[in-house]
Amino acid sequence: MDIKNLLIIFLLVFWSLNTLAYPKCSSIKSIEKYESLDEKERLKKTHPYLLMAYCNTDESEKYINLFVDLFKQSANVNQLLHAISIEIRRADRSEDNKQFFIILKKIITKIETKYPELKKDLRFINLNYVFLTSQSTYQNACDYLISNHVSFNENYHEKLEVIFHYVSLSNCAAYREDFNSSILALINGLAFSKKLEKPYNRLKKGHFLKLLSMRYYDIKDYNKSLYYANASIETFKPEYNFTTGIGVAYEQKGLAYYQLFNKLDSVNYYFDKAQQIHKNNNNLSRSNYVYKLKSEANLETNSDLAKRYFFEFFNYFQKNNRNNHRLESWLLANKILHTYRLNKLQYLDSQIITHRQVVDTLAAFLPRESLKNQLEISSVLINYYKVNFNKDSLIKYNQLQNELEFKRNQLNIQQKQTNVNLYLTNYQKEQELANLNLLNQERSYQNKLLISLICFVVLGSAFYYFYKRKQKQMMLSQLQLKEAEHDKLKTKQKLKEELILRKEQNEKMLKLAYDNELKGKELLQLQLQKKQNEVEAVQLEKQTSANLLNEVFSALKDEKVNDANLLVRKLQTNRIITQHHNSLKEIFESISPNFMHKLNKINSSLTEQDVLYCALIRQKYTTKQIANFLNISPKSVNQHKYRLKKKLAIDKEQGINEYIANLESK
Repeated sequence: MDIKNLLIIFLLVFWSLNTLAYPKCSSIKSIEKYESLDEKERLKKTHPYLLMAYCNTDESEKYINLFVDLFKQSANVNQLLHAISIEIRRADRSEDNKQFFIILKKIITKIETKYPELKKDLRFINLNYVFLTSQSTYQNACDYLISNHVSFNENYHEKLEVIFHYVSLSNCAAYREDFNSSILALINGLAFSKKLEKPYNRLKKGHFLKLLSMRYYDIKDYNKSLYYANASIETFKPEYNFTTGIGVAYEQKGLAYYQLFNKLDSVNYYFDKAQQIHKNNNNLSRSNYVYKLKSEANLETNSDLAKRYFFEFFNYFQKNNRNNHRLESWLLANKILHTYRLNKLQYLDSQIITHRQVVDTLAAFLPRESLKNQLEISSVLINYYKVNFNKDSLIKYNQLQNELEFKRNQLNIQQKQTNVNLYLTNYQKEQELANLNLLNQERSYQNKLLISLICFVVLGSAFYYFYKRKQKQMMLSQLQLKEAEHDKLKTKQKLKEELILRKEQNEKMLKLAYDNELKGKELLQLQLQKKQNEVEAVQLEKQTSANLLNEVFSALKDEKVNDANLLVRKLQTNRIITQHHNSLKEIFESISPNFMHKLNKINSSLTEQDVLYCALIRQKYTTKQIANFLNISPKSVNQHKYRLKKKLAIDKEQGINEYIANLESK
């Protein structure tokens, strides 16, 4: 291969790498051209220094330092942090983004080192949180956000950063199942959203009301969930009548309405309205998510609809390789299987999801989920292995659930302590506010002294009286608070003792249940072995009889009797049916007691030969095996199957083997 061809191949490889990777190196602009663009146009482009650091590997460090040096001017800080945040979100949607994220990580680290004052800046905290959600676990991102939470006053100039911070805090608290803190963050954010300019304040207010509806739904306060969903819808109208936010608000209204009134017509109306809004916005992800809500709503009343909506939801997120809602889809599949006691879910004869497939997938989700999801998944696994008699798996997931319950109890205790501390902090703030009010009143009284000495004396006396009264009330409140804390400590100690006692009782009950299950399993195995021996004995007897008949009938053939073969076949068939029908029928009725009853119910005029054919088909005998058993030709077996299919009124499209195999489960 000559040098020219090698050069062409090299250029093609280099071009393909640059076109597949993010960002595209072909879009590099000079810093002068970039600075000449207005603010909106800049946000659409990647900063030249970032592009050069990514595309020029040898000089990457140089351009990283140039970009970080731009933070020296305070006017650039907000714009640059916002640009990095946008690049993180863009890169997160690209498959080939690893190298670019390495550069972004270096830049964030250098900013922290070179400008330590920015570490406590709300804008930088939000940026780092966004980076961690993309490159680390959500748990790590939330730990960082909560540990670096900063307070800000009402006049903080970057109001959208405050809004984003409140929403992120609420989501992290909900992830930790700390719904009190989550709702408190949303209420604070709702109050702050009113400071935005119109009509943008209505948009953010509507989003906070929608999130409040979600949180109250999570804690099963459906009345408040419905109230905030309605409030969100009314707030979005009329400026934001077709946004994704109002669509989600209609989803929440449908969910709360279902829990409160269980009126499916109204519930489906709200879900359809939400789905239509999402489709108009081309938000296919959210539109397909509504199918999950519809499936859950119709689960108890309409199994066909529930399954159809489930597969619409499931197929979209599987086909498009969307990680969000994957766990929810498998949990919903298990819920449908459990509700209708199915071993598999089937859709249009082309897609099948088995119960074992659901269980294996959920087990794979288990290590990386939150505590709440881990508890739900482990419960599903325990229920499955109880039914399927898998002792090792049952013990394993029982131990896991005990550990998770212990962790949840610890978190609940910590949460209660946090709530107590929060109550004390709020109480202290109230007292400080009361003292501040008293000081303000005192200053007011001093100003009024200049107007009238008489008013000062009267108001001063009144103030002194109420001040003393307030002090007495504060002392009483402190005493009552101490008594309440003492009572709470006693209650906690009693609860701990009760939990220990209850755990011991549960362990004893589990051990007894396990022993009983083991004995039952051994007894069932003995019974099955006994039935197997009986079947083998019947088959042996049948073989012996057939051999004996063959010897007798061979003599008849030698005498050249007219139509001797037909006579032999009829004698053999009738003899086998007469000899073995009763014993086979008795054995089969002991194995499948409902089968004979259902046959008689369908057609009471079935002959003994018909019943024998049904029993052999139910035992999964093939046509050839039945022919050998009855000592007749396979063609005769097929003819009898055809006549038997008419007697049982089976559809032409359905086979008799499938019909009889499913007869007992009907």
